[in-house]
Amino acid sequence: MSNTLWHYLKTLIPWNIIKEDWLTFDSTVLERYGEQEGAKKGYNPQKKGRPSHNPLIAFLNRSRYVIHLWNRSGNVVSWNNIEGFFTSAYERVHDLVKVSGVIADSGFYVKQFI
Repeated sequence: MSNTLWHYLKTLIPWNIIKEDWLTFDSTVLERYGEQEGAKKGYNPQKKGRPSHNPLIAFLNRSRYVIHLWNRSGNVVSWNNIEGFFTSAYERVHDLVKVSGVIADSGFYVKQFI
């Protein structure tokens, strides 16, 4: 998600209501058809062998607002560049809401990130 889009979306989120929340990370697989830029063959449980994208998403867990998104090629693992993504996501919200902690599944287990 570009900084320009974030600056706009940030004005729509009711920060005065959200005092504290958990920063949550997830990734998903989006299968692609045709010749989409960045689509690569990788882990795709629904359409094995089909090119896909593997977006990385950061959101506030209780309030469910998406605060950051990186669209990645389908041939990357969940934890790929999670440290940079975490830093970028945390910088967006740390002065707007108290971050209680981080929620991420085992796909993000990397010693440097933990």
